[in-house]
Amino acid sequence: MTNERPVKPSPAFDRALQLHRQGQLAQADELYKSITQADPRYFETLHLRGLLRSQQGRPAEALPYIAAALKGRPAHAPAWSSLGVVQARLGRPEEALASFDRAIALKPDYAEALNNRGNALRDLRRPQDALASYDRAVASKPDYVEALNNRGNALRDLHRPEEALASFDRALALQPDFAEILANRGHALRDLHRPEQALASFGPRACPEARPRRSACAIAAMSWPSYGVPRTRWRASTRLSRSDPAMSRRSTTEAMRCAT
Repeated sequence: MTNERPVKPSPAFDRALQLHRQGQLAQADELYKSITQADPRYFETLHLRGLLRSQQGRPAEALPYIAAALKGRPAHAPAWSSLGVVQARLGRPEEALASFDRAIALKPDYAEALNNRGNALRDLRRPQDALASYDRAVASKPDYVEALNNRGNALRDLHRPEEALASFDRALALQPDFAEILANRGHALRDLHRPEQALASFGPRACPEARPRRSACAIAAMSWPSYGVPRTRWRASTRLSRSDPAMSRRSTTEAMRCAT
């Protein structure tokens, strides 16, 4: 027996979830707070309030909400995955890996947890194991763009740039303007000593907004003269590179989708 109360239809909860999905986090949190005050053991509210704190960049505050939710429903795979994401953001990859393993034990084809597990394994410098986890994620969900991107990064870790490039290309076929993947593709092409193609991949689509000198794309471009790229070309690329892409961003969108 768990101490979770029966779930009842709640217009307030539905409205809070709608606001949360729309990115109106402060308003959603106020509604979650009122629901929690009325029923402190309401699983969905505890779980989603933890996710909201994580989205706000406050993982230490997210942890107790998700842990409390799991006390009420310990067989809920998405909550275990959410816990792992928070633990990873707190710099605790071993604990995160254990949480993802719990989620996958409950739901073996859980693509998001398999992808997150791969991220934790990369953090632990276990790229071969990470690759196996990403492969399982993609097998479960063939159009999973983020897992294909992470798979490519693991292949680069393993010094297999041709295979990495193929994984990035497969992801870009599904989502052509995904800036992080375009940048990662550029790195793989550079690994393959194909600087002109790398330069094209590091174009404005990969780096749409950032300050040039701080951009990952600009930093990569600075080393290209040694590969025979004319100075005018890499300077132009640096000017076009206007983003500070948030690499390896661990989204909570899928967990929200599965939360209730």
